[in-house]
Amino acid sequence: MSRIFGPIYQNGYVLHDVDAGVAHWTRNLGVGPFFRFRVAFSRYVHRGVESSPVLDVALANSGDLQIELIAQVNDEPSVYQEFLRDHGPGLQHLSVWTDTFDADIARYAALGLKVATEVEITGMMRATFYDTDMAGATGMQMEVLDRTAAAKYTIDTVRQAAIGWDGSEPLRTLG
Repeated sequence: MSRIFGPIYQNGYVLHDVDAGVAHWTRNLGVGPFFRFRVAFSRYVHRGVESSPVLDVALANSGDLQIELIAQVNDEPSVYQEFLRDHGPGLQHLSVWTDTFDADIARYAALGLKVATEVEITGMMRATFYDTDMAGATGMQMEVLDRTAAAKYTIDTVRQAAIGWDGSEPLRTLG
């Protein structure tokens, strides 16, 4: 557990191709099933500049750890494009989930942590990304996710599907 952020619930991997990532995780690692969907943000501010990235995302659980596979499908500036450019595919962020999002964001600001990106999908989720490696060696960031009712639904659906998963139907949709 992070003494600053709390428990880490998710590893987020940026890839060129979500389908190839799902195939790898399900066949080679036995993790699944994955839930795939397209993400378009209602608000996305990357390093102080508005942007409009569109993502293909797939989520699965391995025990209590959620695995997020991300491939950006357009060329808008984002943490994902930045990571791929500087580091290639790999672990881009760790995520903590909170029920006290606004208070936590204010606390991190008081600690002097620098915001890299703020995102929102109206009525669904909010998240803030912080740079964690100022030397640039890994480029990995910390994501703080507002655990809204919609986020809880997604988290619970993905986690429940992984319990006792038998390898069938490795790719699914939410809903």
